Parts: sequence; structure tokens; C-alpha cells
Amino acid sequence: MAIVTYPTDIDIQGPWLLSREDLIELDKIIDNWWVEISKLRAEKIEQIISAKIVENEKRTYKEDAQVVRNRVMESYEFKNFGKYLTLYCGDDAKIKSEDGSFFSVINDLSQQAIVASSFDLRLRCLEFDAKIQLKNTLNKLEITISPEHTTEVQRLFLAVRDWARERQPSKLKTLWQSGGLAITWLMFSLFTILIFFDRLTTGIGTPKAQGRDLIQNGISKGDEHKVLELLLKIESNYSEGTVSIDSRFWYLILLLLIVFIALLIRPGNILGIGKGEAKIYRWSQWVSLLKLSISAIGIYIFAPYVYDIIKVYLPRAN
Repeated sequence: MAIVTYPTDIDIQGPWLLSREDLIELDKIIDNWWVEISKLRAEKIEQIISAKIVENEKRTYKEDAQVVRNRVMESYEFKNFGKYLTLYCGDDAKIKSEDGSFFSVINDLSQQAIVASSFDLRLRCLEFDAKIQLKNTLNKLEITISPEHTTEVQRLFLAVRDWARERQPSKLKTLWQSGGLAITWLMFSLFTILIFFDRLTTGIGTPKAQGRDLIQNGISKGDEHKVLELLLKIESNYSEGTVSIDSRFWYLILLLLIVFIALLIRPGNILGIGKGEAKIYRWSQWVSLLKLSISAIGIYIFAPYVYDIIKVYLPRAN
């Protein structure tokens, strides 16, 4: 019989904006596994107690069965049992959950003016050791569960991993958080400005402007010398006259600059506890506004080209 096992440690890049519903869903995954593993622990304890009692019966000096049971229950192996959750806030404050669940923290701190940005969740039972950590340093969610060869660990790891992947931020958000999106937008803005400078500027008395006037008015046989002169001036970048910049060019620069500044305000990790839920909502609105702004700029840039294409091909279709 073939058994498939997966490595039970993974790091997933943020930023992580986890709402209260997301955290409660993680609680449910942990609780379901904890019930299963607690039953396994109880069965193992009873097996060891039974073996110790049988062994005790063979001794000359027998101990009471209850004494044997208590000794097994108090052994270090079975003391190492529990769920431990610590949340960290921006002002170096720590919040510890008494029962190791997010739900109790959410209820207790629903009206508190706190914003938690990372957490450390530990599960220990028998030989099983699970760590689910959201770290602020690299904005990573780290999941490590051992030993990886057991069915129980594989089941928990896959459930937590799937939960994380469903809430994993997009590649664009990850790029935004790292600062790469702002740099990419800056390069795009410079390229756009260079492309549109010629389109949105009008020369008055310049060789190009004179050439456009000549074409619009029609070229006659007597204009051959003038045409040759204008071609030489344009090829040699000869400058004369004045240049008028269309107001739309300044609007374009303003829009590009506003989006660039907005992209410099990068998201971090936020948990939906206390005022964190409201902060997550504001970030979602901010992202929606950015998407709308970028879409508007895209329409502003490409609409003239689309219009020109339609003008060229629409008469042919008719």
C-alpha cells in the first residue's frame, strides 16, 4: 500500500489581512484536530497505565493501582499538553489567550483600541508539535508541524495549509508590500510621460507644426523647396518657434504622481481583533480606490488610440 506524505513546513508571504471570520475558521480547524488528538492521547495513557499495573502486579511489593495511575498521569510525557496562543501589537504589547483560541480573544477585546499584527500559536500533545506563526519581520506565515510521517500531522498540516492558501494575498499585493509595485509604477509613469509628451504638445512655428500645416493645406509643385527644408530641419532637430503643452498632459502627470504616492503607503499584517477589523475594512476600500484610479488612468491613456483605430477600421466595415 502506497502512502503519500507531504513536507509539513511551509512559509507563505504576506501581507496578511485576516478578519475575525478567518481567525475563527482557523480555530475550528485546530479544535477538530485537537478533539481527535486528545482521544488518541487518552487511549495511549490508558494503554500505558494498564501495562504499568500489570507490571506492578508481578512485583513482590505491590503499589496501589491508583498510585500507579497517578504516577503515569504526572509523567513529563503527558504534562507536555496544551494550546498556547500569543498575539503581538504594534506597541510591543502581548496578549495571551487562556484557552489557546482566537475566539476568546476576539470576544474579550472586541471593544478595545488595539490592533494585533502577528501571533504565535503552539500545539503540544504527545510527540506532536505544531507551530503556526505570523511574523511582522518578513510578513510571512510560517507553518511547522512534526513529526511529518504521521497521519495526524499530515491531516492537520493540509487543513491549515489550505486555509492559508485560500486567504493568501495576490502576487500584486505581495509586490506592493515589498515596494516593487511602486518602483514598477514609477518606471511605467516615466515611459508614459515620454510617449505622451509628443502627442500632447503642440508646436507653434516649429518645423513639425509647419509641416502639419503644409499637409493640411495641400502640397503644390511650388512647395518642393519648402518640403525639403522642413525635412532637413526635422531630421537635424532644428528648433524654432514655441511649444504649447496641452493641459491634459499635466492632468496625466498629476494622476500618475497620485497613484505613485498611494503605492508608497504599503499594507502590513492586520488581525481582525479589536480595532483591527475596522482597519482591514479601510484597507479594502483603499485597494478598491487604487484599482479604480489605475483603471481610469488606463482608459485615459489608451482611449485615444482605440478611438483612432475605430476611425480607421469603421469606414472599411461599412
